Amino acid sequence: MRFTMVDSEPEATNEDDRPRSIEITPPKDSDSSDSEAGGMGVLSGDFVSNWDEEAGVLGVTSPEENTGLSNGAWFFIGMILAPAAIWIVSMLFFFLGDLTYQAGIPAIEEGFYIIGMLVWPVGVIGCSVWGFTRGNKNFAYGVLVTTVAAPIACFTVIALFVAITFGWNP
Repeated sequence: MRFTMVDSEPEATNEDDRPRSIEITPPKDSDSSDSEAGGMGVLSGDFVSNWDEEAGVLGVTSPEENTGLSNGAWFFIGMILAPAAIWIVSMLFFFLGDLTYQAGIPAIEEGFYIIGMLVWPVGVIGCSVWGFTRGNKNFAYGVLVTTVAAPIACFTVIALFVAITFGWNP
């Protein structure tokens, strides 16, 4: 049984945006008894999924696919650098609140303190949403590990330490 693969060209002007469709058809000169007999078929024809014209090889990745940071780097940025940036912004607002308190403006002082406290939930939710929708999901996982999983793990360890220290035997 022989099949011929025919590469049909897309009708769009930009070929890189849409994948090419592949049609597998038996050769015109074959009889239908080959396919019914279950004989071993040989695929023949032209098949091009990612052909590089300059190199003349199949499966070459384009330079756009190789650029960017690795997943581990995105996780590190989300776990260390993003929470550090959120902390710096939060501390800046608390510092401004302290300055306005010393200047004797209590209404603005409270506003800066409130903004300083709201920076954390807004920053964590914003970083997570950006990481899962537009950015790298490992960035979002790093932010969530630092701000959710690590405090839960620390609280659990402290609770077990207190429980075991004061007489609870698991």
